[in-house]
Amino acid sequence: MTKKIFSVGLAFSLSIAACSDDERPLSAEEATDSVNTMLDAHGAGLKNALAVTNEGLLQSLFQVLNGGYCDGSTITNTPRLAESAWGAMDVEEEAFDLQYAEQASSSQVRYTVGPEIHCRAYTNPSPSYNDCASELEQNPVVWLVRSPEEGKLHVELLLGANEHRVLKIDLDENNISGEIDLAVLAKAEQEFIHVIDSDPPLALEAKGKIGFSVARIEDGVYTINVNVLSDIEVIAPGRNVPDTEFRLAKAVPALVLEMSQPDKIFRTTASFADFELIVPENDYCDPTTKDCASLKTINVNMSGLSGVLEIDGIDEQIRFTDVSIGNQSATAVYGENPVVDVAWNTDSEGKFSGSLEMVDEGLKLTLEPKLDLAAAISLSEVAGSDAPDWLQDQLFEVMIGGPPKAELLMPKQNGCIEFNGIPEIKVLAGMIDATETNNTSSELYSLSVASDMCMVGAENPGSDFLFSYYEEGSCN
Repeated sequence: MTKKIFSVGLAFSLSIAACSDDERPLSAEEATDSVNTMLDAHGAGLKNALAVTNEGLLQSLFQVLNGGYCDGSTITNTPRLAESAWGAMDVEEEAFDLQYAEQASSSQVRYTVGPEIHCRAYTNPSPSYNDCASELEQNPVVWLVRSPEEGKLHVELLLGANEHRVLKIDLDENNISGEIDLAVLAKAEQEFIHVIDSDPPLALEAKGKIGFSVARIEDGVYTINVNVLSDIEVIAPGRNVPDTEFRLAKAVPALVLEMSQPDKIFRTTASFADFELIVPENDYCDPTTKDCASLKTINVNMSGLSGVLEIDGIDEQIRFTDVSIGNQSATAVYGENPVVDVAWNTDSEGKFSGSLEMVDEGLKLTLEPKLDLAAAISLSEVAGSDAPDWLQDQLFEVMIGGPPKAELLMPKQNGCIEFNGIPEIKVLAGMIDATETNNTSSELYSLSVASDMCMVGAENPGSDFLFSYYEEGSCN
């Protein structure tokens, strides 16, 4: 239940402008009509702008990753980003109904979320629905609406008996802007009265603010900004296990989404700074049967994540530009033991660019000028003998490049691309040069595939090296 109530705020996590002290009168009827009209307009507009992500290449890729794609095949059961992105808001939008409205003052209207909305995941009547309704009664969810001036609304989300203002939103016909305060959200969670959970989670600690804005430039053209307004830190205490910790450095902007339905372009620009995630190896420990103090943590660190990802619905091409994981390698540490260390293109500020597209011959990947990847993986401490030999303690060095560029093709066979087993990869331009070293034995395995040749499944693969499953061969 805790997660459900607070997901209301996250679904809306929208930076806020200061409101005037001079409030205009607002009736429940006007508030209800204005909120729903604005949300419906933005919802329809965003769904339209996002529709480019539901077409062509993305759906073909989804089929490839799920086993195979064939020319002329019917595309079904593929993710519908436009629907899912706005669908999280649809449920809570139902709260803005006259039956839930009350006139808090001449200029403010309150909407108290009822169990028929909040507990709709449970059958009514049922014990689970009754528990949910009881918990909601003790931890109310309220939307507060006022209108600082005609055509503009200010909305706040109040959680808990003490009505903590965790989310503030401003919206008008063309814009939505908001801010979520994680410290206030954590305070509301700390005061949450549990009815359903017999062993509720320990109190969450958090700080930091996230800002969000949505601007409609014209019909079907939107820009969305996500800002990490201050350093974020979230600590979820564990019961008999280490705490789960998450940290993200301030970044303004952190993420910019640009959508244009007329041009069928969806562009994402990321500029995230330092990231750290610490999780315990187990989420539960029984101290009567195990030494819980000996549990280890997995610590994931990245010095940043930046780059541009663009989906072109007309050319049916995905383009990525200057993709980087920061000026240092990305690492994962288990206890005191490094298990993953990844870096790429260290001679070009850790950036690479390229594109992915479906052509007549198959699925084509272009890299400009190259991808020079180094990855050290040692899973012996984490997975033990369950990990394949080539993941126990291995160093991978892979260079896919030109000059001036590398082009790889996963060719169609009889009009189909199959991703089951070991797919054939044709080198159209550039080359593949891979080296794999076992750090324990110092044994080494190399694989090179020249231009106009294919990387195919090896007839007699070994078990000690991943690359031994492949060899250079003629293309079918």
